[in-house]
Amino acid sequence: DVMTKSLTRAMTISGDRRKKQDAYNKKHGITPKSVQRPIEESLVVKDDATGDITLVKGDQDLQAVLSDLETEMLAASDRYEFERAAHLRDQIATLRGEKPAGVGRSKRRRGGR
Repeated sequence: DVMTKSLTRAMTISGDRRKKQDAYNKKHGITPKSVQRPIEESLVVKDDATGDITLVKGDQDLQAVLSDLETEMLAASDRYEFERAAHLRDQIATLRGEKPAGVGRSKRRRGGR
């Protein structure tokens, strides 16, 4: 790779900013550390469908559970939590005895060129 003037200038500015930040941290007794965040629900592999369906087998009314899930699905969609909304949609379909979206569809392309 070639070190261009722009790249050299950017690296110099970055180095100067790092020195300034290190001096500030030392003056105020700050020790930098990595951000610790919990694993997002969408990245965790788990089977919630069976857990939610077993609730219906108890004393709860199926229509009430479906209504609650639909309300929660719409609320998740309004909050832009589309993965959560899709998960709830699939649970609703399962409870209704339908196939969840995307299940059983052919992977073949249709039509020609």
